Amino acid sequence: PYSPELNPVERLWDWIRRYYLSNRIYQGYDEIVDVSCQAWLEVTNDNERLNSMCWFSWIKSAEIN
Repeated sequence: PYSPELNPVERLWDWIRRYYLSNRIYQGYDEIVDVSCQAWLEVTNDNERLNSMCWFSWIKSAEIN
């Protein structure tokens, strides 16, 4: 089941689905993969966003460089 505090990346995937992948019509599997990869790269390059979405106080080594 959905448990973002146990698996913080779930919050990240939810954000990607909401802002990059939803409400679009894709021409095929390759386009979905391309859009997903582009979204992943954009989000993971934003350290501030990653920290705000994926960091929890119980995670000791959550510093993202």
